[in-house]
This record gives sequence, C-alpha cells and structure tokens, in this order.
Amino acid sequence: MKQLSFFRSIPAKLLLIHLMNFIMFVTIIVVAFCLFHYTEETLTTVFSDKIDRVAENAQIGRELTRVIADTNLLMSRFYGREDILKTEGKRLLSETNALITKTKDRALKQALNAYYDKIQKLFNQCRIVNRIMGDIEARDRKISNMLTGLEETISEKIRNKIIEGKDVSVMEQLTFMTADYRATFPKITILFTKLGRKHFESSSEEEEKDCPLLILLDELRLKLRTLTAPAPDIIEHGKNLRTEVDRYRAEIVRFHEIAAKLKTRLDETDAAKDTLLQLMERTDKGLFQTVREVKEGLIRQIFSGLMAATLLMLLMALMVGVLAYFLNRSITRSISNIITGLQQSSVNTLNASGHVSLASHKLSEGTSQQAAFLEETAAALEEIDAKVSQNAASASRSYDHVESATDNIRQASHTIEDLGRSMQEISEASQEARKIISMIDGIAFQTNILALNAAVESARAGRAGAGFSVVAQEIRNLAMRTAAASKNTAEIIATALGKIQHGAKQVSQVGQTFGNMETDARYVRTRLKSVAGESDEQARGISQINMAVSELGGWSRQMPQTARNCPSRQKS
Repeated sequence: MKQLSFFRSIPAKLLLIHLMNFIMFVTIIVVAFCLFHYTEETLTTVFSDKIDRVAENAQIGRELTRVIADTNLLMSRFYGREDILKTEGKRLLSETNALITKTKDRALKQALNAYYDKIQKLFNQCRIVNRIMGDIEARDRKISNMLTGLEETISEKIRNKIIEGKDVSVMEQLTFMTADYRATFPKITILFTKLGRKHFESSSEEEEKDCPLLILLDELRLKLRTLTAPAPDIIEHGKNLRTEVDRYRAEIVRFHEIAAKLKTRLDETDAAKDTLLQLMERTDKGLFQTVREVKEGLIRQIFSGLMAATLLMLLMALMVGVLAYFLNRSITRSISNIITGLQQSSVNTLNASGHVSLASHKLSEGTSQQAAFLEETAAALEEIDAKVSQNAASASRSYDHVESATDNIRQASHTIEDLGRSMQEISEASQEARKIISMIDGIAFQTNILALNAAVESARAGRAGAGFSVVAQEIRNLAMRTAAASKNTAEIIATALGKIQHGAKQVSQVGQTFGNMETDARYVRTRLKSVAGESDEQARGISQINMAVSELGGWSRQMPQTARNCPSRQKS
C-alpha cells in the first residue's frame, strides 16, 4: 500500500517525468554512439584493406616505372661497357626482386616474376653481345698487328735483296699489296663501328648476305689469296692472315645472330613490361571500382542508420509526450484533492478547539502545583552544582601538579639516557685507546727486535760498530720502557673501562626506574584528566538541568494564565 501511495504522490510523478527525459537523453546518446561506432568499424574494416592495396599498387607502380626507365637507359648505354652492365643489371634485378617480395597480389606477383625472368635473360644476352664485340675488337687488333708484321717482313726482305744486289720488283709489288690490305681493313673497322648494334639487330638473313661489312671482308679475303712470294715466311703470313680474316668474318656473322637474339629478348621484355603495366592498370581500376561501390554502400547504410535512429528518437519523444500528458492530468487531480482535504481539515479544527478550551482549565490547575515543586528542585540543584564545580577545580589542580611531576621525570630520564650515551662513547674511546696502546706495544716490540739486529750487526763490525752498539742498546732500553709503560697504561684503561661499563649498567637501571616512574605518572595523569573531565561534564550537566528546571518553573508560572486566556481567544 505504501508503494502504491508513493507512486500516486506528486513528487513521484515529477520524478517519473524526469526519469523518462533522462532515459530519452541516454537513448539518443547510445544511438549516436552505436552509429558512430558502426561507421568507424565499416571504415576501418572495409576501406583499410582497399586503401592499403591502392597505396601499395601506387608505390609499386612508381618503383616499377623507375626500374623500367633505368632498364631502357641501360639498354642504350651497355654496348661495349661491361662494368655498367654488371653493376646496373645487378641493381635492377635486386629492385625487381624486392618488388616481387613486397607485393601481395598473386597475379601481379606472377607478372613481376615473368618480367624478372625476361630482364635477367636480356642482361645475359647483353653480356654475350659485349663478349662477342670484345672478341671482334681483339681479332681486329690481331689482324692489324699481323699486317704490320707482314710489312716489316717484306721491308726486311727488300733490304736484304738490295744489299745482295738482287731484283726487288716482286717484293715492291708485295709492298703495294700490303698497303692496300692496310687501307682496306680500317674501312672494315670503321664500318663496323658506324653500323652499330641497331643495324645487326634489325638485319634479316637476306640483308645479312648483302651486309657491306661482309662484302669488304670477302674482298679482303680475295686480295689475300693473291699474296704469293718465293719466301716461305711471307706465304705463311698470308695463310695466317686469311685464317684470321675468316675467323673475323665468322665472328661478324655470329654477332649478327647474337644481336638478333638480343632484339628478340628486348621484344619479349617489352611484351612482359606491357603485360605488367596493363595488369596494374586493370588492378587499379578494379580497386577504384570496389572502393566506389563500398563508398556507395556505406552511404546507404549510414543513411539507413540515421533514419532508424530518427524514427527511434521520434517514437521515444511521442511516448514521453503521451506519458507527460497523463501525468500532468494526474498531478492536477491530486492538487484538487489536496485543496478539498484542507477545507475539511479546517472544519475539524474548529470542532476540536472546544475540547481544547476544557482541557486548558484542568492544565492551569496542574501547572500551579508543578511550579511549586520545580522551585524546590531548582534550589537543591544549585547546591549540587556548587559542590561538583568545587570537585572539578580540585581535580584540575591535581592534574596540573601530576603533569609537572611527569615532565620532571621525563627530563631526568632524558638526562640519564644522555649520560648512558656519554659513558658508551667513553667506553668506545677507551677501546680505541687500547688499540693505539696495542699498536705502540707492537712498535716497541719491533724496535726491540731492530735494536737486537743492530747489536748483532755492530758486533760483526767490530770496533767500527762499537758506537752503533751503544746506540742500539739505548734504543732497546727505550723500547723496553715503552712496552712496560704501554702495558701499565693498557691495564689502567682496562680497569677504567670495567668501571665505566659497571657505571653504564647502573645508569641503565636508573633509566629503567625513571621510565617506570614516568609510565606510572602518565597513568595517574590520565586518570586525573579523566576525573577532571567527568567532573566538568557533571557540572555542565547539572547547570543545564538547573537552567531547564528554571525554565520549567517560568513556564509553569505562565501556564495558568495561558490556560485562562485560551477559552477567551477560542471564543473570539
């Protein structure tokens, strides 16, 4: 019943209204927090992976573009420069391998592996091209040296024949032929350098047959076949030259083949590069499309969440409004009931006032008698109050005397403690003195031994050590007197130390006695303080009782007059 009446009261209804407002406010906060949490979770779980992949592809794309540009630059610079090919090729392969390790996309990893294989084969083919080119240059230098050697041999033959007076016309023809060879071969070298790698890469089999370089080599071979002479060493030079030219031509043909393979490797590398770039472009487009779809889905989900939260808050506001309306009506009804009850209570009060006037006459008679008794009680309490106040003053004076005695005992106890510490310090100093005397005794003993050693040495020295023997004897006597004096001093200090320790024990016992006296005095002081406090409390209590009795007396004296005035006021 009490719980039902509580919920029907006005404060309970107001509390219920405030509670509903609080619940609505908390609900709005919870809905907003859940919505923000959902949005944050969606952004972190959905967008994080996609954005990471976009960033990864962008970084890989930048690094791959740099690798491709460096590869193209190396292809334009490697020809005849093995050192650059070795260092830059190793770096580019390492960077490509790092890209393969870094990427997480399986298709992109496969494309990078294919590109890695292609550029590795391309660099190997470039090394072969440089090696063949080096062989050709070495062969070129060898043929030039052989032509120089042939000229020197012919010149030597001519000089010998001139010295011998023989015909040198044949040898002079050989000189012109050798000069023609030397004029033809530099043309071959210059033409090889002028044609360059691009010519050998783009030449087909038909163009290879019509290659001007091979035509010049064939002409040189035909010219070398006409190199005949009666001298066998010149014939041998001619054979060796034809052999080297044939080898030179074979290496040029091989260079055609190697350059064609290099062109094939370049085309394969370009194809792998195009495939890789197209794959990265498709991947980026797919990622951007996915991010766009996820963004649109997230916007739809956030809009749906906002609509649901708005509907929920509107529903809560409607419920609170309806409940507030009914509670307002209930509060109005309760206030009307209270006003009706107050009117009824005023009528009942008028009826009860008649009964009060009858009771007031009886109260007037009883209070007159109580006033006389209260006056007698007040006189007795005043006497008790005087006695208790006197006892409290005596207890307070006794407490002051005991507190003074306690302070004196405490000071004496502190003095005894200081005396004990001083005796302990004297004992410690005596111990240090004993150590010093012991050290002096040891020094005297060592001095005595040294004096004995000196006496022995002076005895060995004979007359030369006689004076030193007297000094050693005096030192020994002095050491013995020092030892005796230190021994006596040690005994005196030991005796004094024993007396100091005995005195320290007695001082400690006196300190304990003073401590016990201080404890007893503290206990007596505490008890006296308690007695004084209780006496003061009793005095204050009796004084308050006396004041209350006096007030009751005054009230009792006023009560009859008030009781007599009540009927007249009631009538009015």
